[in-house]
Amino acid sequence: WAGGVSADNSLTAGMKFDTKCIDAAKQKALLASPKVRPIRLEDGAYKGQDVYVIIVHPYQATDLRQDPVWNQAQRDANVRGDSNPIISGALGIYNGCAIYQHELAYTFSNGSSVACARALLLGQQAGVFIKGTDAEWVEKSFDYGNKGGICAGYIFGVQKTKFNSKDYGLITIATAATTASTS
Repeated sequence: WAGGVSADNSLTAGMKFDTKCIDAAKQKALLASPKVRPIRLEDGAYKGQDVYVIIVHPYQATDLRQDPVWNQAQRDANVRGDSNPIISGALGIYNGCAIYQHELAYTFSNGSSVACARALLLGQQAGVFIKGTDAEWVEKSFDYGNKGGICAGYIFGVQKTKFNSKDYGLITIATAATTASTS
């Protein structure tokens, strides 16, 4: 939770997503048991580096962009050109965490009339992809070769992992999150 609180209903409107939340979540991931392992990047300017991925709601992304520590880090330490994470779709990278926004990140009211959102820090094993069968491709001719048809089939599944009935490979980050304001 932002602001060092220990429950959703303790969040106040001022406890927004910022670099302190990223630092705390990464520290928790590194010290978790079982450990949340980072993802190794395979290409681009960060090839060979281990990073975590953080998915934030657009409200949290707006709050992060208003954090002076975030802005200074992106100005001074990020790569220039096409490999810049802002160009690649990420908001940026901070403390070994690539930050992305998604409009379907979980939002809720904490019971004290504070709008909140949950960001997710994801490691290697936050989710699994299970393949049931190989992809199947069938082509068939109809009307004596005048018409053709194609059928493709694949059995697979995607699921969030659990270990001893607990979510595995991720850390949740609950913060206040409201619409952007020009005031």
